[in-house]
Amino acid sequence: MNIDIILTDPDGTYKPDDIIRGTVTLDLTSTQNIQNILCKFVGNEETSWATSESLYDERTNTMRLGIVHYKGEHNIISCEEQLAKDLILPIGPHDFPFAITVPKRIPSSYSSNNGWIKFGVVVSIQNDLVFYEKEIPIHVKAPINFNDIRGEIQLEPIVYQNEEIIWHCCYAGDPVTMDLILEREAYTVNEPITFKLEVNNKSDREISEIDVTLTLVVETTAAAPRRSRKYYEKLLTGAKARGLSHGQQELYSFRFQVPDVIDIPNFIGSTLFRQKCVLKAECKIQDSDTKLDVQTELKLGHIPVERSRRITHPHGPVRRVHSSGAINRPLGFNFFNTSDNASAPPADYQPTAPRTTDDIDNLPPSYEEAIRATFDARKTKKD
Repeated sequence: MNIDIILTDPDGTYKPDDIIRGTVTLDLTSTQNIQNILCKFVGNEETSWATSESLYDERTNTMRLGIVHYKGEHNIISCEEQLAKDLILPIGPHDFPFAITVPKRIPSSYSSNNGWIKFGVVVSIQNDLVFYEKEIPIHVKAPINFNDIRGEIQLEPIVYQNEEIIWHCCYAGDPVTMDLILEREAYTVNEPITFKLEVNNKSDREISEIDVTLTLVVETTAAAPRRSRKYYEKLLTGAKARGLSHGQQELYSFRFQVPDVIDIPNFIGSTLFRQKCVLKAECKIQDSDTKLDVQTELKLGHIPVERSRRITHPHGPVRRVHSSGAINRPLGFNFFNTSDNASAPPADYQPTAPRTTDDIDNLPPSYEEAIRATFDARKTKKD
């Protein structure tokens, strides 16, 4: 039996909800009793790499240098369509057309030195004695649709803050503070990314330069023999700004734009791959080992949020603080208290009007009075 899969568009790139059309041709050299013919759309991902590590040698009770092979495997998707069943086919070619829909919420095809994500159309044929299977690759380009991840993206103004104390040999000096002011944290490719950076140099040192970068970071995960990760970084764009003398404060404006020729991979539905775009601003302080930086994670996509699904925040920008080595730490913004002069209630409560005589006469008994009344009642009952 010879199996051939012919696509209507063999060189095409497919996206979610597209229909893959084609024909399965069986060329039989003898009469076959076909029990089942299935057409499947499948997606798999795999990661692998080798690293040199220190390993314990039980024979010599010593540590030695060895090679550890890491690997991860995961089946992303598998959906099938039955083309035929219970057939007796004579000698010769037989055609079975198919049309299978590319599922939603799947990642794009991807390949790197440490792993890949692949999709394909698989035809499975079962006869009385043998199970036949053939697969052809399918290239999937899944755009990042912000409407599918609306709850994961920040579309309102936000501020990130950080400060560093400039230390001298015997005492702590004044700080350098930096605020990263963003209109939002989600942008489509080829859309201008505008933001501001406010730097206040209260120290006695000069800031020689301010460096701002937008970097794509791809995280690759392996599960065996234990969980391990590798990172690949690619600079998307960047800019430099002049420094500040001590005692100066300045507000810088930036405008970045990621061209659409740069591929931003979509890893939705993947468990072994993840990507993020990191916007980082760093102050280089002259004659000091201290580094001041503030960074946050931006979402870059291809399909913007529909206007009907946009949510306007009624309380203005949400302020968050960033310390070196961490991202997105809340500063304690209160979403519910909108008053500018909010205060706590008085510690000692005072009634707004004096009690009347009726109120005093109808007061409930005190704890001691209640205990005494219960005791007297029991004593009277016993007597």
